[in-house]
Amino acid sequence: MLEFGKESVACTAVLLMLLCPTSIFFNMAYTESVFIFLTISTFYYFRTDCYVWAGIFAFCAALTKNQGVLLAIPFGFAGLHTYLTNQNIQHKPLIFLPTVFCLAGFGVYLLINKVMYGEWLKFMYYQQAGYSNSFGFFIHNLSGMYSMMLQENNMVMRYGTWVLSLITFFIALIILIKGTRLVPAIYSLYGLVFVIISYSPSWLISAPRYMMSLFVLYIIGAVWIAESRYRDSVLIMLACVLSLVNIGLVKGSIF
Repeated sequence: MLEFGKESVACTAVLLMLLCPTSIFFNMAYTESVFIFLTISTFYYFRTDCYVWAGIFAFCAALTKNQGVLLAIPFGFAGLHTYLTNQNIQHKPLIFLPTVFCLAGFGVYLLINKVMYGEWLKFMYYQQAGYSNSFGFFIHNLSGMYSMMLQENNMVMRYGTWVLSLITFFIALIILIKGTRLVPAIYSLYGLVFVIISYSPSWLISAPRYMMSLFVLYIIGAVWIAESRYRDSVLIMLACVLSLVNIGLVKGSIF
């Protein structure tokens, strides 16, 4: 409603989020549900010029999930652009609060690592030890996923993890690129940075879950189909896929 003034777009975006095949994780003890609430709130208050509240939500987002610190990039660019080009804006310095608070939130997270475990980047050790994750170049990791897909003998692992992760990457990238003219630049920048960084850890088996919390995808999708005759067909198809995912989860054949 804020960006496009159309209730149909807002409602369709919410439906796309709820019917996303990986939305089952919203009901589990993962950070995605809290994170998507915090990031949407950050963007909302920034776009309505409530920079203090935007900063508070950005701070919490950076504490909730590592990708939260990425909010500093689009808000930093947006703040700088507005500061330099808009002479009429009131309380100009406040526009940088979301960026500063976001970095502060991540700083607090690092401080917790230092106080609790003696090292600022101890979380990276646990990611490596527990999940074999190490930060790398996303193209190299995509290549690794493709190699694992070819070598994997377990069909559930091959298609449920590696194939699905590769498909999710390219779908997300295509949506973001095609949607650059449909949404404000701050949304596209955040989305592109989020996708690239999220695919940077090696041995990434949770990529679809990570992409689930990128709300920009739902907004772009909603702009495309909200007033299209295919809207209901797309939503029904997503509902069917979500049902199959839930059945597979109950039977233990996925995830």
